[in-house]
This record gives sequence, structure tokens and C-alpha cells, in this order.
Amino acid sequence: MVFAVVAILPIGILFFVSGFIVNLIQVVLFIFVRPVSKNVFRRINKIVSELLLLELIWLVDWWGNLKIELYADDDALELMGQEHALVICNHRSDIDWLVGLTIAQRTGCLGSTLALIKKEARFLPIIGWSMWFSGYVFLERNWAKDEETLKSGFKQLEDFPMPFWLALFVEGTRFTQEKLQVAQEFASSRGLPIPRNVLIPRTKGFVAAVTHLRSFVPVIYDCTVAVPKAHPAPTLLRIFARKSSVIKFQIKRHSMEELPATTDGIAQWCKEVFVNKDAMLDVYNAKNIFGEEKLQDNGCYIMVNPPPLRYCQVIPMLVYPGLMGSYFIFCRSIGPCNDCYAYSHPIIRVRTFYASIQVSMFRRTKGETSSSMKCREKACYLLLRVGNNVAS
Repeated sequence: MVFAVVAILPIGILFFVSGFIVNLIQVVLFIFVRPVSKNVFRRINKIVSELLLLELIWLVDWWGNLKIELYADDDALELMGQEHALVICNHRSDIDWLVGLTIAQRTGCLGSTLALIKKEARFLPIIGWSMWFSGYVFLERNWAKDEETLKSGFKQLEDFPMPFWLALFVEGTRFTQEKLQVAQEFASSRGLPIPRNVLIPRTKGFVAAVTHLRSFVPVIYDCTVAVPKAHPAPTLLRIFARKSSVIKFQIKRHSMEELPATTDGIAQWCKEVFVNKDAMLDVYNAKNIFGEEKLQDNGCYIMVNPPPLRYCQVIPMLVYPGLMGSYFIFCRSIGPCNDCYAYSHPIIRVRTFYASIQVSMFRRTKGETSSSMKCREKACYLLLRVGNNVAS
């Protein structure tokens, strides 16, 4: 773990310096653009905030060698990134949010992923400030105050100009054996099913979210996180130490129309989802079968060793995400290229770009013509070559 401590300092300095620049850009946009057009501000802020968040993706996906096994139906996977979604998930570790951001990046929703989080987070330097500019909903865990905060936050999303994910950890806290014991005692006293792998969901926030969002958010993504027994639980410290881990991540897509109309019915639906989640994790722990969904190729490739720290300078760290932001502006009209975007790590991959390109990088998207694919391919190659030149 000594290596982790040594690595934290230079990476942390890079993150804070580049993040401070991102925050300054967000301040300027908030003062001069948002009063004129809130949606224009949101669109630009999406690209700007991604410059910061991509550094976290780099940390998880490349430096930390975290392998994410994504399980989802083909139809659900195809729709991700094209629709508003309320996302619920069990809370297993201190990097669950980073795993969620990595999945969001693969679908093109990284800069438009929001969450309901405790209010203290907005005071975190750099990342907390960026969350505030992006429209995260900050809660005090006091329902008398949070009820109005939720209503106001949900109201702001009605005219959101891009597909967004709104994440909610309905358990309210991270899973530990001590908290599980408390949950089991509570369930026993109330005659509820005894949980074994999850905590009992707190449904007030979920009910409020469904009640206010169902008119314009069509789906709920029910996510389940599990760590294989043969692998240690991932932590931030292990990621900094470059000790690889494996996480299984399942996504089930539910239409909002499936949910009951009453508040009690919505709360019961949420509880049943977690009962089913608990049962599925029982089966996984006993038989190593992680649900019925298909294991997908989510673009998470384990790359060669990262470049020496002398290459991890602030300018390349900012230039490369900027290039990928240019990719969005230049190529989105032609067609999405998530395979290319999967390589959009903010610290330049010195001497590894062309090896990366060889990994089936440009797959034709559904309904795409060969001419548009060739145009997009040339643009992607151009951006990657410029990035390689900047790094070297």
C-alpha cells in the first residue's frame, strides 16, 4: 500500500489543478450563459464536467485495472444513453459510484448522470462543486426539509435537454455486516423478510422520485452489484495501489408503467425488488450464477502499464479530454462511437494508442451506412493521432 500513498500525491495534484480549471469554466458558464439559456448551459456543462469525470474513469478503468462485468439484456443495453432513467442500486463498497460513472461513460451519459446525495458532498472541493453546477440533488436526511428539496430538484429535470440518469441508493448507506445485523433485527421485529445480502430500502425518497418523475422519465434501471468471492472487495486504496479487482454489475430495465399508482404500492414494489435482489445474490453466492441477463462487452479493456508519471502533466491531462469533447461535437451528427469514446482517458496513453485501435475499435452501429462509418472512423483516428503527438 506504500505505492498507493506515493501515487495519491501526483494524481491528486493533477486532479485538483485541472479540476479547479474546470470549476472556473463552470463558474463563467453559470454567470454568463445560464441566465440566457438554462439548456444551453446544461449542454455545455455536460461536456465540461466530463473533462473532470473522465479523470476518475481513467483512475478506475486504466490505472486501477478494475474489471467490470456488465450483465444486461441486449434490448436494454441498446436503449441506455437514449432515454431518461431513474437508477437504483444496492450499495456494496466505497467505489460503487465510480463503477456507475464508468457504465454511464460507456453509454454516453457521463456528463448527464445525476444523483441524490447528502448535502455535505457539495462542499467537497472540485468534485462537489462540479456536482452542484451539474444539478445534483443534495439532501439533509431530514424528511421535513428534504421533501421540498426533492420536489424542486425533480421539477428542474422536466425540461432537461439530454438523456439523463438520476441515481438513488435506496438503502441509504453502504453495506456492512454491522448494518446488516441491525437491518435483520428491524425486519424480524416488523415481520418483514430477513435480508442476507442487502439492507432494507428506505422508500420515501424512491416514492417521491417515482411520483414526480414518472410523467417524463420512462424507465427504472434496477442495478445489482456483487463482488466474486475469489476476489478482494475493491476500495479506493486498492485502486491507487493498482491492485486489480472484479465487480459484477447487473442492470434490469423496468418501465415506469409497471409500477403501481399509489404511494404504498410504489414503496412495496421497491421492497420486493430488494427481496428479489437478495434472493438472486443468494443464488450467486451458492452457485456462482449471476442472474439471467447476458454478459455484455462494455468496452472495459485492461490496458498495458500506465505511462510514467513524468508524462502525467496538467496540459496533456486537459488536452486529451478536450479532444474527446471535440469528438462529441464533430462526430455526434454522424453517429455514436462508444468504442472510440471508451478510450477517452484524460491522461494520455503514451505509446499505447495504436495497440488500442487494433482492439476492434470501429464497429458499425445499427442502421449506420458504410460511408458515415468511414467518415467517423477518420475523425476518430485523427483525434487519437493528435492526442498521441501531444503526449510524446
